[in-house]
Amino acid sequence: MVHTIKTGMRVTVPLGLKKNYTAIVSELTEKDINNDIQYKEIKNILDTTPIANNTQLRFWQWMAEYYMCSEGEIYRAAIPAGLKPDNKHYGYKPKTEIRIRIAQQYQNEQELQKALNSLKKAPAQQQLLLNIIYLTTQDYKQFDDIKRAELLNARQNSATTLNTLIEKGFIVAFEQQVSRIENNNTKKYDESKENINLSEHQQAAYDTINKLWQTKNVVLLHGVTSSGKTEIYSQIIKDVINSDGQVLFLVPEIALTTQLTERMKKILGENLGIYHSGFSDEERVEVYRKQLSDNPFKVIMGARSAIFLPMTQLKLVIVDEEHESSYKQQNPAPRYHARNAAIMLAQIANAKVLLGSATPAVETYYNATIGKYGLVTLTHRYGDVQMPDIEIIDIKECRRKKMYDGPFMDPLTDKIKHTLNENKQVILFQNRRGLAHYITCEDCAVSPTCPNCEVSLTPHIIRGNKFLSCHYCGYSTGMPDKCPECGSIKLTTTGIGTEKVQQETQKLFNGARVARLDTDTTRRKNAHQHIISDFAQHNNDILIGTQMVSKGLDFNNVALVAVLNADSLLTLPDFRSTERAYQLLEQVSGRAGRRQQQGTVIIQTYNTQHPIMQWVKEHDYLSFYNYTIKERQLLRYPPFVRMYTIVFKHKEKDIALHAAQYAQQILAKYFPQETSNVTEPLVSRIMNIYYQTIVLRIDNKVNIHQTRQIINYAIQQTTAQNMFKTAQFYVEID
Repeated sequence: MVHTIKTGMRVTVPLGLKKNYTAIVSELTEKDINNDIQYKEIKNILDTTPIANNTQLRFWQWMAEYYMCSEGEIYRAAIPAGLKPDNKHYGYKPKTEIRIRIAQQYQNEQELQKALNSLKKAPAQQQLLLNIIYLTTQDYKQFDDIKRAELLNARQNSATTLNTLIEKGFIVAFEQQVSRIENNNTKKYDESKENINLSEHQQAAYDTINKLWQTKNVVLLHGVTSSGKTEIYSQIIKDVINSDGQVLFLVPEIALTTQLTERMKKILGENLGIYHSGFSDEERVEVYRKQLSDNPFKVIMGARSAIFLPMTQLKLVIVDEEHESSYKQQNPAPRYHARNAAIMLAQIANAKVLLGSATPAVETYYNATIGKYGLVTLTHRYGDVQMPDIEIIDIKECRRKKMYDGPFMDPLTDKIKHTLNENKQVILFQNRRGLAHYITCEDCAVSPTCPNCEVSLTPHIIRGNKFLSCHYCGYSTGMPDKCPECGSIKLTTTGIGTEKVQQETQKLFNGARVARLDTDTTRRKNAHQHIISDFAQHNNDILIGTQMVSKGLDFNNVALVAVLNADSLLTLPDFRSTERAYQLLEQVSGRAGRRQQQGTVIIQTYNTQHPIMQWVKEHDYLSFYNYTIKERQLLRYPPFVRMYTIVFKHKEKDIALHAAQYAQQILAKYFPQETSNVTEPLVSRIMNIYYQTIVLRIDNKVNIHQTRQIINYAIQQTTAQNMFKTAQFYVEID
């Protein structure tokens, strides 16, 4: 076994009588074993060749250390479940299909004619054999096979007749393994046919990026919405492919980048592989295995989990919309940020990085301004289309003058009607799904809450049926007729969600075709693609959505984008709330007027004097950045400090609280100024588990390894106490 095992191979190790655990070999050593450790024997080596290369193993080790989790947690995230067999499910099952071919002894014209003659008294069998000959043979010299299902669908052939021909030995049925991942992307890549015509501004940006890469490993492409960043990506990707390199192309949510994916397929053909969590496990296994083969995809396009795929010739990492919060993995561990992790992956692989965004993260732009990253700016929209005209509407003033109907102020209503009359399309943005935020009793002020979570239940409606739902655990119950607390029938809704907006839109703009894009309408596989495709083909006039509608969608005919209530973005208790509000408003506004026409964006708000409104109105990223970076420096937030959030959780509130307090006292001895008090998060109970948090803000100059050692020490000391042994914890970085 010692001679056959290699790093990167999977092995099974028995733990207990019936349980096998899969592990991956990270290191081989000939040193004497430590007799104080009880070692387990390896039961089986599952691979003949490694399934992880040295770059991956180094990357995983870095992730475990940086994000303060175990290498086992990294392994669970990185390897598809089908490659992690246990005692119940022993691995991945290949997809197969039944195929049909002429039996070997009949693969010539003379024998086939004899077979046909013998079937004269069975015309159905004779006709089916003729069909098979027609579909699988050319001049009786080359014999092919055909999928059984395809044969039966053709000309309504009978399965019974087919089975009879098999029994008589004229044809053979056999099982063949087929790929799940290549059926829709077999177009050949032809360098000469895929010319990408860059504009003068794009060409200048492309040249500058390549020049900066001579001295910088990471370059930020800061291009306004619709400036043509995709064309620049495509040209650089072609350069890498033509020099036999591989590219990792990260996008925030692959499900919402259907248009970008299709454009890349046309350019890259069979060189492009797609990878994301929406795939079945078998599909993920096949992509993973293809990347280990002698003929891997040259370009992998995927969401954050794609950083774990094996790529032996990685030369470039692109992170599109690098500011997006969906690059951050929340649960379970590893709780990593894919942009930051991808930069380290590129460093290990000696590859270059291109970050792209119209609204870069403050930390990213800061790194560009201090010279850590290169910076390239695209200030012109492709085709010199003008940036959209931004109008700010004062909700307070419109309501005072009774100039509104539901969520629509009269100026917006007039603009929507005008846009529809011009046969143009409208996008309405409301950053809350459901009918309303919650319901409240007018007599006792009680709102129904989730029995499992510390949150109010959200009203919804599906096919006319109203109900209340928890957006954290999924609990749902019928809509009450009266207050569960006092029995009053005076129940009122507070706030408005996308479902209510859809109702009001259909009522106010009678005859308009209305679609909705949010989590509730996209639960079924490929539902998002159908909604986006229908809107792109103008099968709908108005698209209502949550922040999904801001994710890089490109619609030719959208002339108006409206934000129904911008204030909901400004009140989040997070130091990044201003940044995220600006990014979201700017990105949403970028959906308007993306071809030869200037679009219009209307933002409804109670707070017209908020500085964000002016920044968005003037598309002034630099003013936003300068304001925000000064605020961050003054209040000691990233990028000037590293933030560690230590979370303790337990089914008993007191244990979670006291465990966090115990750890806080230890941490405060080492970091008296940098350690916060114990606080409850905004949602302090989820699925009957209580949460308590401690926040550390450590100066960037402090040794990062020393900080982690102290945090680990505090956690170990806490969980060593008998009263806290059942408490669980995790650490969020940055």
